[in-house]
Amino acid sequence: MMMRFGLPGGRGDLGGNGATSTVELARIAETLGYDSLWFTDGHLSSVGSRTVTSRPSPIPLAAAVAAATTRISLGFTALHLSMHDPIQLAADLATLDHLSGGRVILGIGWPVDAYAAAYRGGTEPAAADLPEALDTLLGYWRGRTRSAADGTQYRVGPIPLQQPHPPIEISPRSEESIIWAATRRHRLVLPAVTTTASIATCVALYTAHGGQASDIRIERFCLVAESDEAARERATPIVVRLTRRLA
Repeated sequence: MMMRFGLPGGRGDLGGNGATSTVELARIAETLGYDSLWFTDGHLSSVGSRTVTSRPSPIPLAAAVAAATTRISLGFTALHLSMHDPIQLAADLATLDHLSGGRVILGIGWPVDAYAAAYRGGTEPAAADLPEALDTLLGYWRGRTRSAADGTQYRVGPIPLQQPHPPIEISPRSEESIIWAATRRHRLVLPAVTTTASIATCVALYTAHGGQASDIRIERFCLVAESDEAARERATPIVVRLTRRLA
């Protein structure tokens, strides 16, 4: 089985904060043979802390990249479906899938509870859970209608170019969510901070419930340098800062 490599498209090296734009970096990544670019959801930054940093709006950014590339896949790690209007999201993702020629990968996950509460203003009722939100989204793509007060029926459009829908990858938050992903035949994406032992546990659980190991994507931090010594020198301060933040 061939190993394929992707790059973060809305953070890290392709965050677009330097002199080279995200779109130009995407062109370079495609030329170098990378398989996919990944865009991150989240519009809020925590005040007085670097624990949470806002990201560029992922779907418009992915659309700009789609217009500048021809082959590289466009994924999300991960969209918080329950925090989006389902009709708008269904239309936006389907439009992006058409603009990109069917290159969208729908990565989805659960937001941190405190972040979700702040996003909703702290007083609004809790949003739908991810399985319910995903069923709603897929229902619109499958032709589910909406009823008006006068009885008129409306159908959400467009539908994605990829049928029946773009590939779905779940960023799990528990063993139960891994089992749910496996039984629904959704793919799995494991975050960069997952330990090797935890990855093995997740793979075993996923495959035990019908999932395929080849459908698991694993995020990892990677630093390329002239030598191992140079890589350690550059990476150590970054690892220390990240460890303190996660702690």
